[in-house]
Amino acid sequence: SIGVWCETAAANFGHVVIDEALLATLKSTADGPSLQCSNDGESFEEVIVGNFQNRAHGLEGQVVAISDRVLEVRNFEYDGLGPDAYFWADTRADPSNMGFRLLDGAPSNTCGGSRLPASNGETFRFEFPEGQT
Repeated sequence: SIGVWCETAAANFGHVVIDEALLATLKSTADGPSLQCSNDGESFEEVIVGNFQNRAHGLEGQVVAISDRVLEVRNFEYDGLGPDAYFWADTRADPSNMGFRLLDGAPSNTCGGSRLPASNGETFRFEFPEGQT
């Protein structure tokens, strides 16, 4: 699952369950350069994974798989009031403290160094390390 997890409160603010069968249909980038580094003109088919199930803080957004290692969260809405919230990945359907932070290129969340800011329709892109999907 992909969600927004608050480490301080150990709370799931909302999440999307990822269907493993859906991921199996995606183009693999495991044996080549990462999607962000690819410049060979190869196209990737996007697959809509689902919409966030809101539990707190007005969480909304759609998760889209670009490849087996790249996800985007589009039209992300969040009030920013969680004390220690991050985008989170977990092997469980319901995020827990056993998951891990997803790092992105947004200046306000570089390397997971600061909490997730209030968002009003932004897009975030995450690339999983090789061997993780």
